[in-house]
Amino acid sequence: MPPHSNFDSLENMVSMSQKDHNINDIDVLDMAVEALEMPYHWRMKRLETKRYIDVYNKHDLLIEFAKIDFNIVQAVHQEELKYLSRWDVNRLDELPEYMKLCYLVLHNETNGIGRDILKDKNINVIPFLRKSWEDLCKAYLVEAKWHKRRHKPSVEEYMRYAWISSSVPTSLLHFYCVFSDQISSQVLETLSQHQQHVVRCSANVLRLANDLATSPDELKRGEVFKSVQCYMNETGVSEEKACAYMKQMISDTWTEINYEKISNDSSILPRGFVEAAINLARTSQCMYQYGDGHGSPDKAKTVDRVMSLLVNPVPLD
Repeated sequence: MPPHSNFDSLENMVSMSQKDHNINDIDVLDMAVEALEMPYHWRMKRLETKRYIDVYNKHDLLIEFAKIDFNIVQAVHQEELKYLSRWDVNRLDELPEYMKLCYLVLHNETNGIGRDILKDKNINVIPFLRKSWEDLCKAYLVEAKWHKRRHKPSVEEYMRYAWISSSVPTSLLHFYCVFSDQISSQVLETLSQHQQHVVRCSANVLRLANDLATSPDELKRGEVFKSVQCYMNETGVSEEKACAYMKQMISDTWTEINYEKISNDSSILPRGFVEAAINLARTSQCMYQYGDGHGSPDKAKTVDRVMSLLVNPVPLD
């Protein structure tokens, strides 16, 4: 585990420098403000691409290339979305009655994925996929019992299950199995036993970012305590201080993620997998930066970001 760098001191230094010096370049000032709100390496790269096109509009040739590149990638994403939508519609008529839906679909899809991987890559991953779903459901069951019994866990107890119930370990295991050209039994074992720290870090960022954005509305619906409320109950601090503590936990986790990325050369994990885990954390920060990106997408700017990324091309003139 890396020693935590004092990022607060660096942020304070930049903030003071901004105030002490007369910065006339509006673009530089805007970039500094954006970075202080959320560091660049926490952000989704593709969303940032479009924003930086406006910043560097003085370089005509570079700007033309960047606009064409963005529009080409956007067109690819649009085509992929068509295939996903078509798949959903075609499968609707095949679904069994409501009570059997979840189990049957999960069972069939897991076996289908495993069968394709066995055929293409000559390795049976079905036991690992099944275990990942079992672990996820067990975490859900623990949280359901807390809700039923009105249990108020400590932050440590909450996070012991919450990082798994975030579904990040399950998602990343499937990502590794589907997208890796060669699948290592050793990597499968370590992922299945939750031994890869970068996976836990990614899950912690998602869980904490989600809790900060959604816990007030979820509590009104009678759901289980989230990390903010667990910390308030455990320490007696105000909600404001509890939220500040969770934000610091996210910042500390990003320090650990940076360390995992730097030390990847000595890891058994493929570089692409590590980058996927980091991108999942970035997506979480984007989704919950301004509130509940799922429950209130308009208020949380999710709709604007989706339109910018997947629908609205960059004008070429």
